[in-house]
Amino acid sequence: ERGCFDMLFLADTFNLHDEYGASPDIAIRYGLQFPRSDPAPLIPMLGRVTRDLCFGLTANTTYMEPYYLARLFSTLDDLTQGRIGWNVVAGFSRSEAANFGRSEVLSHKERYERAEEYMELCYKLWDSWEPDAVIRDKQTGVFADPSKVHRVNHVGKYFRCQGPLSVPHTPQGRPTIIQAGASPEGVGFAARHAEIHFATRGTTAGMKQHRARMIQALADEGRTADAMKILWGAMIFIGSDEASARERERR
Repeated sequence: ERGCFDMLFLADTFNLHDEYGASPDIAIRYGLQFPRSDPAPLIPMLGRVTRDLCFGLTANTTYMEPYYLARLFSTLDDLTQGRIGWNVVAGFSRSEAANFGRSEVLSHKERYERAEEYMELCYKLWDSWEPDAVIRDKQTGVFADPSKVHRVNHVGKYFRCQGPLSVPHTPQGRPTIIQAGASPEGVGFAARHAEIHFATRGTTAGMKQHRARMIQALADEGRTADAMKILWGAMIFIGSDEASARERERR
């Protein structure tokens, strides 16, 4: 926070890398993205000792139920006073599927189809409390106005949920949505939902091309170009001169 960073982003998956040699031994031996604790409990502790720093938390639409996730993010939004973002991912790893008792990974098309309904239900849950529903009248003992807290009664292809959410309307109302998909489905998903988009391109020309693609996708969804910010990923190689930096990159 003293360094004026805007957001601390916490990546997360449920998998253990076990493709190399068809074994997890290398990942375990050398600590390759392992072990990986749940980052969510860190957020309230980090929020308590910061004032402006925001937190991007990764959560999975394939292996987490929408009601649980909506409740979790509303709680974190409340505890951080409106400083939480959700990096939306749809699990694609075979080992993730195996950890949740599934024999195969959902197809790319079905993961995004499921994620669309997931978002629809989360929005309904976050909107199930009107902003002024909470009264907290100590004289009458009334906590909230029942007429301003609504069931969602969602029935879809993948999910059924009665609602309402058990957490009142929070400072943001809903978390900031972050997304990183680059496939046609991912670009469309980002254009519909994301306020922050992660992207990596090897060249400036590639970055410009991707940005133009996203601007068109946003326009197709009726959103303006500034409705979503792109955060570009960069891998930095440092050396005493360019030659040593290039050698480090090559290695």
